Amino acid sequence: MAFPVGALVWARVAGHPRWPGQVSQASLTSPAASAARRASDTHLVRFFGDGTCGRFPERELEAFESGLKKHAHAAKTAAFRKAVADAKATADAGAPYPGAWIDLSWA
Repeated sequence: MAFPVGALVWARVAGHPRWPGQVSQASLTSPAASAARRASDTHLVRFFGDGTCGRFPERELEAFESGLKKHAHAAKTAAFRKAVADAKATADAGAPYPGAWIDLSWA
């Protein structure tokens, strides 16, 4: 499955449960994220909540809607619950998560 810019996904960073994020454009993120190794099958994902970014192979991503029941209760922290709620609101609105498009070039 190809994930276009703006797609809502679940991705996993080592030491954390799968977390909701949105496929982003490298030009709209920090220089460090933009400079990350680029491969044809990787996507830059900006996570809901703290806005951190990571680059993931497509095979490690899961569509947000299809993984919602499986992953939505993976953690009980307030940050995780808020990230899931923000992702759901974005999905319901059918619009990009505003935080995913902030230029972080100052960071």
